[in-house]
Amino acid sequence: MWSVFEIEEVSRREVIEMQSKKTLTLAATAVAVPLLVGCGQNAQPSQASETASSASQSSTSSAAPAQGTQTTSVDTAAGTTADPAATSTANATPKPAESSAPQTLPEVKDPNAGTDAETSRISVDHPKFGKLEIVSYLTITSGGAAPSEGLPSYAVYQNGRPVGFVSSPEGTKEVNFSSGKALAGQTWEVAKDQPVDRFGNVYLSYDSGVTVLTPTDQGFDSHGTMPGVKDSQYPFSRAGLKIDGAGTPTVIQKVVDKDGTETGKTVTWSWDGNQFVQDK
Repeated sequence: MWSVFEIEEVSRREVIEMQSKKTLTLAATAVAVPLLVGCGQNAQPSQASETASSASQSSTSSAAPAQGTQTTSVDTAAGTTADPAATSTANATPKPAESSAPQTLPEVKDPNAGTDAETSRISVDHPKFGKLEIVSYLTITSGGAAPSEGLPSYAVYQNGRPVGFVSSPEGTKEVNFSSGKALAGQTWEVAKDQPVDRFGNVYLSYDSGVTVLTPTDQGFDSHGTMPGVKDSQYPFSRAGLKIDGAGTPTVIQKVVDKDGTETGKTVTWSWDGNQFVQDK
């Protein structure tokens, strides 16, 4: 026979077991409900809509880029991906290109244009004024059995227009003034008969000397080396010219005594980048 205490103990255990089973059943039911909704079974339309909306918001939130991350936009019309930075650069207003066109010199009068005084034409590229042409003249002033004598001069042309003209002093009489070989045994060894050195200096020869035309901001300057000039910056009377294979010029000048008689000695002049200087 069970005692009263044993009967009460058995009853208490049965009650606990029943409560435990009830709890497990409720938990299993709670877990099964969202699974049924997720599969669309027994779910109301409003519940399915809220679930889809919530899933969409979660997906959008996770796909959004972090703050400060560079993004690209897709051009659907062109089917290409456009980088905003590249687009900004492409749309920027282009800067106007700097003009490198040669400057134009004012026109002057060439009194010998179209006459038979012309002796040579030399094309040269000027660093500031572009393509120029040097035209040399020898206006005959006296003839006879000996070589005719004349007044030397030269003109500078730009685009077919005279932009410079220089003449020797009146009364000067030379038998030659051109880019060709001079008379009286002058040294003249310019490659390809083109009297222009690597610095853009142009050389004209006369029967007893050399005239050098140097490019300047105003065109060309003969530095007083025209025939007949008494006070020359470069005393190139009684001189000849050599230009080596590299285009470097050397003026070779004969030395004369106080009476103007040649001594048989020579001095040379070299271009230092700005002017001719006598070699030591």
